[in-house]
Amino acid sequence: MPWLARAKPYLGGLIPVINYVNTYRHEVAAFFGNGTASTQATGANLAQSTTLHYLRIANPINPEIVAPYQHRLDSNRGNPYMAPGGFNQLLGGLSVFSPNLCTGNAQPSIGSLIDPILQGVLQSAYYTSQPGGPPCKAQPPLGTLLPSNLRQSQTFPHLQPIP
Repeated sequence: MPWLARAKPYLGGLIPVINYVNTYRHEVAAFFGNGTASTQATGANLAQSTTLHYLRIANPINPEIVAPYQHRLDSNRGNPYMAPGGFNQLLGGLSVFSPNLCTGNAQPSIGSLIDPILQGVLQSAYYTSQPGGPPCKAQPPLGTLLPSNLRQSQTFPHLQPIP
């Protein structure tokens, strides 16, 4: 079949992408499932004449939503390349992308210029007995956490076309 021979160069670049997405199949399913679930809430409109769907969201509560900081706070756990299944560690603390992201920059105090209502929210929800959150831990290089057919030594994966 000549058309199949002509498709080989294209499939060589597509198959690694499919394999990589398959590694994150639980995260992809959660993305679509959470998106669907967040729009299933209903309520009456103001005139009480019809039922409408509305979007349910939750914003993070931390000092970084109130003001910018020169340095990353020790509670910041950003990870652009979370390992497959990484969110299963949520209760014990999520890992960060690189060890240099684990800082010792203490949490700021709540200033008097912050609105009293926001002060109360921050005090009750964020400034707990452990305001920095669980201990910061770096995940191993992502390339080493992938399935054996995709394993690499880099910090983040590089997809290679099939020859």
